[in-house]
Amino acid sequence: MEGVSKAAIERAKEWLKSATLNRDNDNYAKNLYDLEMSLELAIKAVMLALGKNFPKKHEIGTLFRQTAIANKNKLPKELNESLEEIETTFNELLELKAASGYNFESDVSKEDFKAFSKKYHNKAVNSIGLCERAVSFMNKR
Repeated sequence: MEGVSKAAIERAKEWLKSATLNRDNDNYAKNLYDLEMSLELAIKAVMLALGKNFPKKHEIGTLFRQTAIANKNKLPKELNESLEEIETTFNELLELKAASGYNFESDVSKEDFKAFSKKYHNKAVNSIGLCERAVSFMNKR
């Protein structure tokens, strides 16, 4: 699974670049959408590195945390200490995904999306970095 988990992390980093560009260009709805996609792929990369399958659906935050807890001896300490934050950040971004992807149908304003972007961008960046380091850690073993 090493090659697949590394590829998933690389794809997560591509989504993260897009998220950052969108934030920097005041496209906050797209920033949030891209952040969710990036974190989702980073979480799945960790699960792949652990040799675990996951459902082909988006709601994997809790499953990720449970899998990580069950395999905590295989993961770096810093990831283990951040599981709840990663799960919460992912689940909250997932809730915003529909509104951000279909913002023309939602009553969420650009200012609201901007506030959400400020709240979640750095949290997602940190979570993705932890996942990337965990995949690297596991692939070295």
